[in-house]
Amino acid sequence: SVLRVGAALLGVLASVQSPIECAAAESLSSRMKSRSAEALSKPLLPAIVALPAPDIVYPDWMEGTWVASSSFAGFELPVKKLSKETLMKDADIPGFQKLSVLALPDVGSPMKFPVRFVRGEKGTVVEDRAYNIVSTIDNSLGYKVVEKATCSQDRCSITFTQGKTRNAERVELFTLTRESEKTGEDVFVCSEYLRQVTYSLSTTFGVARQVVGEYAHFWTYQRRPDGSIRANLLTAAYLQPQDALFFDAPTDPVVVYSNDFTLSPLKRS
Repeated sequence: SVLRVGAALLGVLASVQSPIECAAAESLSSRMKSRSAEALSKPLLPAIVALPAPDIVYPDWMEGTWVASSSFAGFELPVKKLSKETLMKDADIPGFQKLSVLALPDVGSPMKFPVRFVRGEKGTVVEDRAYNIVSTIDNSLGYKVVEKATCSQDRCSITFTQGKTRNAERVELFTLTRESEKTGEDVFVCSEYLRQVTYSLSTTFGVARQVVGEYAHFWTYQRRPDGSIRANLLTAAYLQPQDALFFDAPTDPVVVYSNDFTLSPLKRS
């Protein structure tokens, strides 16, 4: 299964018991090691979110600019009551259309693009989100399509060059929760639960089409002796309350995509 393929890299966690993992059976690494779709379900959110999700603090060994190369490892449909044929009719499920998951602009296609992790204001290593979003999209699609991208701690606004894509004119990407855990010296896992609002042309003059999608990314990074980083990304896609199939899977992912990455150092800070 894809969850097993995606969890292959997590095998390195099996022999490493971190203090965090020992203290909490439901830690992020424990849930990911379970290889269960239920472990990738939607997180519970408070009725009122007073503060933005804190930045993920990455290990020092991830600082710098890297060339990321990825290959698609497959997908899984965890909700057995929903057939592949039924799900494929729902075009609004994240990943079924280009740019419906910004980190995977064209799900299933190989990618190669630079990514950057920098020292933030607090002196810790954080993701350069605006740079990485533009780099991922433009390089994956093969031409410059992003006109502008601006990011705050929990929101990114992306404007696309007019006429360059049918599926999106503008995207608002909200990060609702983040988790991270360093397991041993060379392994780091993190996750983000995101809500993506995509605006595009509609058949009604003067009215933009709006599609809301929710998904979560589950990353595992492993530092290798040669200085490169091996990584796996599991992306869990969820249904929205207005979806006709919602009550068949209100919290569980209906699709899980798996991608394997290699990050090679381009420029170290």
